[in-house]
Amino acid sequence: MVKKFLNRLAFFKQNTLFDVLFYISFFASVAVGISSNKRDLIYVVPFVFISILLKYISFVKEKVNLFFVFSIFFGLISNVLSFYNFIDYYFWIVLATSVYLILFTLIIKSYLNKVNLKSIRSISVLLGIFIFSYTIFAVLELIFDFIPKNMLFITLLCVLCLIIYTLTFAMIYIKDKYNNAIILLTSGIFTFFQVCLSSINELFLYNKTFTVLIVICNVMSFYLFMVFISENKVTDNRIKYF
Repeated sequence: MVKKFLNRLAFFKQNTLFDVLFYISFFASVAVGISSNKRDLIYVVPFVFISILLKYISFVKEKVNLFFVFSIFFGLISNVLSFYNFIDYYFWIVLATSVYLILFTLIIKSYLNKVNLKSIRSISVLLGIFIFSYTIFAVLELIFDFIPKNMLFITLLCVLCLIIYTLTFAMIYIKDKYNNAIILLTSGIFTFFQVCLSSINELFLYNKTFTVLIVICNVMSFYLFMVFISENKVTDNRIKYF
């Protein structure tokens, strides 16, 4: 059944040179994360982001969403600075992360349908909101004492951007108006855990295993997001406000 689902996606059928570049650079990044110093990721991770961008452009051709192009740029900045020195460049890392979360939200807000809002009151949705909210609160409580005092505002701004993005992709998934909404949900979950793990790993307790997981989550969040927006056209009755 999974194979049948994947076969429906034209995106996965169009294997190109950019796919090869993505696979090679992705596995190279994981290998470097496991066997080498974190700073060495600076030399391989950019190729992953470039391959994702090139794959996106080659697939959509003239219908390129500039918001996604800029989100790749800011995601790359956030990654490179994180690998180089998270503490010294904390402000710019958090700012870049906030920007690409805002851009992600602006891209997918067009996919919101009016009837999605009625589904927020369901028990499963409320439970999901509680779990995500509790996770964010727990992470903030864990790292709060390690956040530079003059960086609290930008940190809380990033948290707000993450919450808004999480609610947006969750509402799109709830109504399931799109064939592969699960891909957007998976991308969003990867984004959520990547941001949370990065904070814990860099500010509270560093672990190389976490670094590898962060790389995997971050790459997959961008790749799957790109797959979703490349494959889906916006349906009618979308929300005109947000």
